[in-house]
Amino acid sequence: MAVHLARYDFAKSFAGGKSVLDVACGAGYGSAVIADVARRVVGMDRSGMAVRYARTRYRRANAAFLVGDA
Repeated sequence: MAVHLARYDFAKSFAGGKSVLDVACGAGYGSAVIADVARRVVGMDRSGMAVRYARTRYRRANAAFLVGDA
């Protein structure tokens, strides 16, 4: 498994039942992985194009994707 994907599996082990902010979420894959166990996930990225993709590809009842700069 690629390192950038493995980090989401690692983070998932800490996210159960919690609210999570995924800064620099990119296309949203990691936010979706974490949403499997988290109470709520907010994915944030500077790229409006990435956020639009995440909103359509990784739609979850407990996930939101926002444009923002941390």
